[in-house]
Amino acid sequence: MNPALFLFGTDRYVAYYRKAVHKPTARDVSWVPRYLPVQQLRIGQLLIAGMPNEPTTISGRRLRSALDSAWRGDGVERVVIGAYSNAYCGYLTTPEEYQEQAYEGASTLYGQWSLPVFCTEHVELTRAMRSGEGRSTLGEPPTKIPFDWCLEAPIRPGTLASAHKGAVMILPGTVEK
Repeated sequence: MNPALFLFGTDRYVAYYRKAVHKPTARDVSWVPRYLPVQQLRIGQLLIAGMPNEPTTISGRRLRSALDSAWRGDGVERVVIGAYSNAYCGYLTTPEEYQEQAYEGASTLYGQWSLPVFCTEHVELTRAMRSGEGRSTLGEPPTKIPFDWCLEAPIRPGTLASAHKGAVMILPGTVEK
């Protein structure tokens, strides 16, 4: 038996990781996403910029400034940054915050130039939206990303995960007023 599995037991998380590592499709998929969604939704004078990460205060201000400049003269008066939209990839920091390697900088998956890349892509998406194209010129992600191995983790009977949604697992004790 693998000593690491002995230490952690054979719960569903260990089984999940063991299965993921041994699946051929899992080896083809990076643990860090290669394709991330970036979207913008305009409702009148409001623009919601969706991104898959959590920007720090300063990086959010820089992104908002880039979008304010890109949408200038087209009636957008308020830009809201929508974090964790349709994916997750950690924090988004400025190059300076990344260099500092504090908590957020050390949790930025794509390095110090992540913010400039997201700003560039949002400005490109703005250009596409204003011209009526509706999409950027960076192309489309692949049609099939093999994530089906993620959904195959076994669920043991009698655990909370095996209960039907809304099922009462344990009745509460008596409550005194």
